[in-house]
Amino acid sequence: MRSIPLNYRAIDDAVITVPEENLLAILEPKETVALSSLEAELRKGLAAPIGCPPLRILAAGRRNAMILTDDYTRLTPSGRIIPIVLDELNSAGIPDEHITVMVAQGTHRPMTEAELDKKLGRAVLTRVRVLPHEFGNPQALRYLGKTPNGTEIWINKMVMDSELVIGVASILPHGYAGFSGGAKIIQPGVSGTVTTGQTHWLSVGNGLFIGNPDNPIRREMEQVADTVGLKFIVNTVMNLKGEVVAIVCGDHRKAFLTGARIAKTIFSVEFPEEADIVVVDSYPHIFNLWQGGRGLYSGRMAVKDGGTIVLACPCPEGWADEPRFYELLCLARGEIIRRVDAGEEKDLFIATPAANVLQVRDACDIVLVTTGIPREEVERVGFRFADSVRGGLAMALEKQGPKATVTVMRFGADLIPVPSH
Repeated sequence: MRSIPLNYRAIDDAVITVPEENLLAILEPKETVALSSLEAELRKGLAAPIGCPPLRILAAGRRNAMILTDDYTRLTPSGRIIPIVLDELNSAGIPDEHITVMVAQGTHRPMTEAELDKKLGRAVLTRVRVLPHEFGNPQALRYLGKTPNGTEIWINKMVMDSELVIGVASILPHGYAGFSGGAKIIQPGVSGTVTTGQTHWLSVGNGLFIGNPDNPIRREMEQVADTVGLKFIVNTVMNLKGEVVAIVCGDHRKAFLTGARIAKTIFSVEFPEEADIVVVDSYPHIFNLWQGGRGLYSGRMAVKDGGTIVLACPCPEGWADEPRFYELLCLARGEIIRRVDAGEEKDLFIATPAANVLQVRDACDIVLVTTGIPREEVERVGFRFADSVRGGLAMALEKQGPKATVTVMRFGADLIPVPSH
């Protein structure tokens, strides 16, 4: 038997055991060395950025600035990054009272006070104004016209009223955008749901783009970021332990691509062949199935048609912030597409992840290991329910047979599985 540590966050599931004769592969991000000093590397990046002038030059003569940061669903150490960015803006003549930090949570729920304190720290919260993006408030948004592709651009008014916009985030593999980071801090970060839905729906017809930074959705996001005027990004790349291994600063396209190349070397993992069973540990995307569903996309790349994906995702917040996500998951994928095409379903930002999750469900058997979603709801959407990873693997072996091959994906929702042949 092989014992493999997981990150399911339940004591009895800290380790999964797989018979040696069944184990095909263990996939996980590559071990990388953390930066000796994040702060020193950040200061270098601000002074000598990629593809644009130094931040101090960009900030000179500006009356105000907006710093956008990702939220609690990402591990970006914003509390260590933002104070240094604030110092740089101060040196350029923009005082703290003219700087706002906005949590660019896209369509996620607002962060709690405790989450803000953990993410940003008292040093930021007591120094500058910190606000959430109000994606559901039409009065907080401004319409900027359409992209050449026809996407309606609805953006937070306060962002548009800022003379300098800076994005702080991390670069990780992402099913829709190829990688997180870069222009994604604008779309969906501070966009309206119409804009987010229209960009993300492109994945339903074109497929997912995990690990591909040049794709229709990324290009649409960058078009929106250009229209908004995103001038500068600070993006980290992180390792298996949540440590920063690289930091890129500068132009939202050029700096992002540099970071994406680094991230790809860490999160691309080769597998010998598709397995009968893939066990996916979705950490850190564990809060709900909307986020944890990313593990299904990565797992699908490494499992046979008709195989079983065992997704370990606690989902303490249930299916999603949006209750209609669960309602749509109870439908057939073709019915969602029909409703969208007929104009009956207008919430594309909810319809997109539902359609993409159902595409995996239609191709595979899915066992959801969760303590946050009731069995009857899990089974209603066509998944099978398990309350432990050990039990989920046993269910998969029962279905696929005692000789079934098993691949285990640690931190699986952030992996880019690549066939070795």
